[in-house]
Order: sequence, then structure tokens, then C-alpha cells
Amino acid sequence: MAQTILISLSIILILFFVIVPKHLHVFEWLIVILTIEFIFTSYTSILHMNVKVWEISPSTFDFLAFRVFETVTVPVLYLIVMNWVSFLSNWMKRTGIMLMGAVLLVLLEWTLVKSNVITYVNWSMWVSFLFFSLYFPILVLIMKGYHHILQREGIVKR
Repeated sequence: MAQTILISLSIILILFFVIVPKHLHVFEWLIVILTIEFIFTSYTSILHMNVKVWEISPSTFDFLAFRVFETVTVPVLYLIVMNWVSFLSNWMKRTGIMLMGAVLLVLLEWTLVKSNVITYVNWSMWVSFLFFSLYFPILVLIMKGYHHILQREGIVKR
């Protein structure tokens, strides 16, 4: 049941991201998408395969739900939050939106844990919240650095 909801949520998030107006240049979105995919899939692979603090259910449908979570749901949710953060000027509002995004990501992960898609082995939810919370400022710094490069090249004018 939770797997079906997660896959449906992924489709809704993708549609929402496509419909909402973007505040960044398309090249900035490309670097953000590639960075999110690379870092988050590496993070989950390290936790699952190398450190073995997560166990993924052997069921095919559960594994599919986990892969959709890893490669679609989380990156699209990061993109939506980064879209909102990109046009806010107040750092307190930015921080609040980033923390709200981290809480949403932890709730999605909690859903996978409660539906036995992911089983924690010597892991706790607050560590995931810490990762999600720290990853947002890193993405902002990457976006600002890449935006500066695009400005210097004359692709973006701001």
C-alpha cells in the first residue's frame, strides 16, 4: 500500500515541478539534478551496500518502491524546495523551507521504514534528518558557484 502511494506521489511531484514556474536557468537546473542524483544515490548505496546499516526488502515491488524513492521522489522534492529557495531573499525563510523539506524527506523515509521496505540496522531517523538538512546548504553553495560561472561566461545575466 505504501509503495503504491510513494509511486503515485512521485508522479504528482514530477507534474508539480513541471507546472510550477522556474526561477533558475535551465543549465543551473541540470547541474542541480545531476548533483542531487549523484550524491543521493551514492549516499543510499553506501548505507545499503558498504556500511550495511540499511537493509532493503527482497520483494521486487518493495525494491522498485525504494528505487523510485531514491532516483525520482527525493531528487524531485529537492528540486521543488530549491526552486522555492532560489527566489527568497530572507535567510530565515530559506532556512525554514529547507528544514520543512528535510522533514518531508524524513517522513517519506519513515513511510518506507514502516512499510518494511527499508529496515534500519544500527541506524536512526535523526541521522537521516541530519543528512537531509546538511545537504540543502551544500546544494545552495553549488548552485551559487555554478551561477557565478554562468554569469562570467555570459550565459546568465543577473
